[in-house]
Parts: sequence; C-alpha cells; structure tokens
Amino acid sequence: MYNSRLLKTLRQIPKEDLTNFPKYVKALYPKRTIDITVLDYIMDYAPNFNERNALTNESAYLTLFSKEPNKRPKKSISNASASLFTLLEEFFLWQDPKEDNFERQYRLAKIFKKKKLDELFFRSIDSLEKELNKDNPADMASAANKLKIGHIKYYHVDNQKISEKTPLINELSILDNFYIVTKLKYCCELFNHTKILNSKSSELLFLEPIIQYLEKAKPEQVSPLSLAYYHAMKLIRDIDYESFNYLKSNFRKTICTFEKEDQCILLSYMINYNISKFRGNSPNEHKDDILETIKLGLEFDLHSIKDSITPTRFINIIEMCCFLDEPELNSNFINRYSTYLKGEKKENAINFGYARIKFHEKDFGATLSLLNKTVLNNIFFKIREKELKIRSLYETWNGVDATAISSCCEAFSKQVSRETALNADHKEAFINFSRITAMLVNKKKDKEGFLRHVKQKELLYLRNWIIEKIKEIKP
Repeated sequence: MYNSRLLKTLRQIPKEDLTNFPKYVKALYPKRTIDITVLDYIMDYAPNFNERNALTNESAYLTLFSKEPNKRPKKSISNASASLFTLLEEFFLWQDPKEDNFERQYRLAKIFKKKKLDELFFRSIDSLEKELNKDNPADMASAANKLKIGHIKYYHVDNQKISEKTPLINELSILDNFYIVTKLKYCCELFNHTKILNSKSSELLFLEPIIQYLEKAKPEQVSPLSLAYYHAMKLIRDIDYESFNYLKSNFRKTICTFEKEDQCILLSYMINYNISKFRGNSPNEHKDDILETIKLGLEFDLHSIKDSITPTRFINIIEMCCFLDEPELNSNFINRYSTYLKGEKKENAINFGYARIKFHEKDFGATLSLLNKTVLNNIFFKIREKELKIRSLYETWNGVDATAISSCCEAFSKQVSRETALNADHKEAFINFSRITAMLVNKKKDKEGFLRHVKQKELLYLRNWIIEKIKEIKP
C-alpha cells in the first residue's frame, strides 16, 4: 500500500484536496463502509504518508479487521485502496466542470445528439459557438474547439448543408489557422531540440509552403499567433536577429494577449537565443536585449509555467543577471521564483545559483563551499558545476602547487569523454577548456604562445574567460 497509486497521489495533492476528499467520499458514498474505514486509517498519516511500517496492507489489515468475528479476506485492503483511487479520480472530475465549461457543454451537446433531442442540440451548439467567438482567441485549443463544434454541427443529419451561406468556408479558415499555428509550434520545438543536441532534423513536409504563404500574405490575413511562431521558428532555425526584434517589439502589443502557455514558450525561445549570445564571442553587444528579455519575464510572470520553473531556466536567468551585473534584479528573481522549484532539485538548483553569484562577486571560497553541497544529475549541469569548480580553484591558486587544478581538469576531461549524451563538438569544446586551463597552471607556454594556441581552437568552451586569464600572465 505504501507505494500504491493512491498514496503516491495523496502525497502530491494540495492540502485543501486532502481535507475535501474524505468529505466527498462520505457524503456521496456513505454505504461503502470498508472504503471509508481504510480511508480514515490512511488519513491518520496525512499529509506526508511516510510511515512505511504502518502503511502496509498487513498493518492496516491487522489494525482494522483482525479482531472481527467474521474475518474479511486479506485482499480487503488492496481492493479498498484501488477503489479509493477510482473515487479520487472521480473527485478530481467533480471539481473540474466549474473550471472547464466548454468540455461540459460539449459533452452535453453530444448527449442531446445521441438522444435525438435536436432542438436542445442546436441551441447548445449555437451557444458554444457564440461563447468561443466572443473573445476570439487565436490559440490552438480555441481553434481545435471551434473545429469540434463545426464538425458535430455540420454533419448532423438535420443540418442544412446546401445553402448560399455555407459554414464550410469558415470551417476551412479555422482549420487552416489551426494547422499553420500547430505546424509552426511543433517545428519550433523540433528545431530547438536539434539546436541543443547539435543534431540534424529530418525534412519537414509542407513547412516551406507555409513560410511562403506567411511571407506573401497581408497582415490581416494572418493571425498574430501564426506570425509570432513564424518569427520564433526563424529565430531558432536561422538565428535571425530581425525575428528576435519582432518578438521583443511585439511582446507588449500582441504577444501578452496570447494564452500564457504561448507567452512562456515564445519567451523561452528568446531567452535561449540570448543565452547563445551571452556565451558567444561578443556578449556585450547583446546586453540590452538580455536585460529586456529578463524584465519581460518578470513583468508578465512568465519565467514559470503553472507555478513551476525548471532548474535550467532558474540557473540560466541567474547567470545572465550576473553577466549584466544586476544584483537587485537577481535578488528579485530568486525571491520570486525559488519557491516554484520542485522536489529534490530545488536545494541543488538554489545552491548552484548562489555559487554562481558568489563567483561573480569573486568570493571563490564561498563558491567552492556551495558547490560541495550541490549534487546535479543533468549532464549539462554537471559540466557547469565542474567548470565553475575549476575556475574557482584557478582563481584561488597560489601560483605554485597546481596539483588540485590539474587533477580536477583531468577528471573533467575523462568524464566528458565517457558521456554518451554529448556530441563530438560539445566534447571537443569542453575538453579543450580543461586542457588549456591545466596548461595555464603548469605554465606550458608564454602569453603569446597561449594566445596563438587558443586562436587555433575553433571549438573552445568559455573562450573569453580563457583569453582573460592568458592576458593576466606576467612576462
């Protein structure tokens, strides 16, 4: 029972749901006495449900039923647990209709159609159409809902299909918009993945005709959401600065009116673009753009989705704030979004974030101390943890004993070489960083020799930092 679906779910739901679920079961199913008895037993261990010895089928059975004259079968506990999970699902559905009126009304319209209650059917469909057209949002979900309504109405046996004012043109227009937005949205994700993994994407059917249509169409013929994802696609695929400017300049005009999911996704592509510039060879040229993107996320609360932020986004924003030398902005961001980090990753992400801040403040001892408390599983985080440790050791190096840094660099190179998730270019860039750092502390070349060596390396992680350290070498 301890690892049952019921208890795994109860551990994660809000406290309000934990309070209301037993009330729901007892109010609607008062005759299910075994289920209620087992539920009361379980709820004694709320809200964490971590007592392994008590929360087993055997313990619950011995406590609840072993002294009964007519003993119940031992499967009573597992059966009750499965039954309660089904009731928990029903409880979630019972709560939901208040929040999703469309699905409720659409389901009701289908019931009217099935029962041949045509007057009620057409009335409910007309009401849904008016509701959907009232705000006229351009998001994918709205377009999909309009297509569902149009389909169920048009193909009703009593619907007049042949008329001068046929609804088909409208339905096809909705379908075109839905297809264009959906195609571009998924293409953006695909290009984003291939960019991160530095892999090749397969040929995408019908993408080029969509691009040609959008480039030739008049503004009034294209939805703002389609244009936004078109520019996001160009930003990712072509690293197109004009597309970044389009998204930035239109964020407060139109993009802020989209569904929050679309706002978050589009902003994340802008942030990824800025990260690539921030880690490139000329980061200072993009300071204003980086600052504006971070501020947009704070202004419209878009750095999290559904009260959750990934450790990747959390750490990336901190690193960019450090680069911008914006301690107040960094503090504002951490105070606001650290609560949105979930589970065991929370402490590690916060520790690494503060380690990055301490490194920026040149408190390298504190950086190393925080890194020693950090355990990161993601390979890219492991690499950033190791490079920050190597750089902190270098900054505290006494100029004599290079054993610690050399060992760390060697271990880093071996780790990168073994890592199957990294492609060849990533591996070469990371290994060149560690080898050149080791060469610096072991004084393998003079300043000019090092600069020539670095210039020859096409792939080099943290090139600007390496060059900065080389320039500090005394003749």
